Amino acid sequence: MRIISFLILFICFTVCVRAQPTTFNITTNDTLNLSSLNSRPIEFPQGIYIKSASGYGLSLPEGGYQMIYKVNETGELIQKKINYDTSPRRYHGFSKLIKTLDNNLILASARTLIGSTGGNRIIAMKISPDLTDTLWTYFHSDSLYFDTNADLIEADNGDFLISANRNPFEATDSMLGVFIRLNSAGEFMNEKIIRERKVQVQKSIVQMADGNFLIGGTRGPSFSDLRGFLMKISPEGEIIWSQDYPQITECGMSLYNDSTIILSGYIYGSFKPKLLILNSNGEILHNKTYGNFLAGTSNYIGRKVSDGGIVSVGITDYPDNGAVDDGFVMKTDSVGNLLWYKVYTIAESDYFTDFIETSDGGILISGSAGESSANGGQNSWLIKLDANGCLDPQDCGVGVKDMPLPDALTIYPNPANEYLNLKIEQGSGTYTVFLHDATGRLVQHEILSGIG
Repeated sequence: MRIISFLILFICFTVCVRAQPTTFNITTNDTLNLSSLNSRPIEFPQGIYIKSASGYGLSLPEGGYQMIYKVNETGELIQKKINYDTSPRRYHGFSKLIKTLDNNLILASARTLIGSTGGNRIIAMKISPDLTDTLWTYFHSDSLYFDTNADLIEADNGDFLISANRNPFEATDSMLGVFIRLNSAGEFMNEKIIRERKVQVQKSIVQMADGNFLIGGTRGPSFSDLRGFLMKISPEGEIIWSQDYPQITECGMSLYNDSTIILSGYIYGSFKPKLLILNSNGEILHNKTYGNFLAGTSNYIGRKVSDGGIVSVGITDYPDNGAVDDGFVMKTDSVGNLLWYKVYTIAESDYFTDFIETSDGGILISGSAGESSANGGQNSWLIKLDANGCLDPQDCGVGVKDMPLPDALTIYPNPANEYLNLKIEQGSGTYTVFLHDATGRLVQHEILSGIG
């Protein structure tokens, strides 16, 4: 049975009465020859968006940098702050930025101990939203290991939790998970080194309704044999339960609600996008694979949006346009049925890292865009789309690839005012058809055979 899931933009209910969000597409290059590692964007009132990026360049005397920049609702750059590390520490990497409960910012990153040959030291700092004051700075303990932060959240009680990774150089295929807890003043509370498998690459961290935490990522006996995983831990880092998911690799994790978890990524071998929807105990409720793509695609993160759907962003590789990578965004309904996907590209190597849904209903995505490292490095990329993933709502086909309908299927007229005809060629098989409104809400669900 084939599944057809499509969006009818001309059907609108009360829930879709909302002003059309302003969309934009900008890149920022503050220094040369850098590969930008970007945080999830943040929204402040009056349409102000903030994100951070980090990178390094072998030709830079400072070695590495942190950049925080602020744009208005039209994408105009209105403020930026670049912090170079002029000490013997050279590399800033894997920048993470969050807005705190008291409306300040927490930035977490890492930097090398000595030149480019020492270990990485995780740092965190609290910064005022005008980017002028550093309220406190935390430096994690030095080691000869490469400690690299992966995710950062603020708990309900004001503590800050960092999910990180450590390369101890014990063997080629070796990686440890690190869990760090700071209090609201940036003071160290506890650390837990976690090794459930020989290779454990932690990524996302979220707080659950019971006050414990979930950590998700990828792990396995070697880098060539990896699978997704989830771990529920206490605030002290003690493991409550742990589960592997061979159905998915390279996955991000988020909460759909208090009882549902989202894992998004892809599976080695086919490199097709994957979405696992789990209950709060980590048991699989829905297992989705998306194969309507020209090449392999990996999703870094999927999150619930306000209409109940799930938006995921990541990277795809299309052989037909000569690009190395393209930015990828897709939307499904609450159980993972595909509604639409879009692909955006600027230059040779582009990708989406993370996103938020803005208060006006837009999708604000951070990422990188530019040439490969050998050809000049990447720029920091911020793109705001409407709720349907369109940069230009009036002409959504420009620079975008939409999922084609099967040859046996015809829909007319389009647009329609009252009636819509769906024609399936005789003898073409059986289709499951999902009809959604512009908000992604399921309007009708039918099982149809090719009877003309």
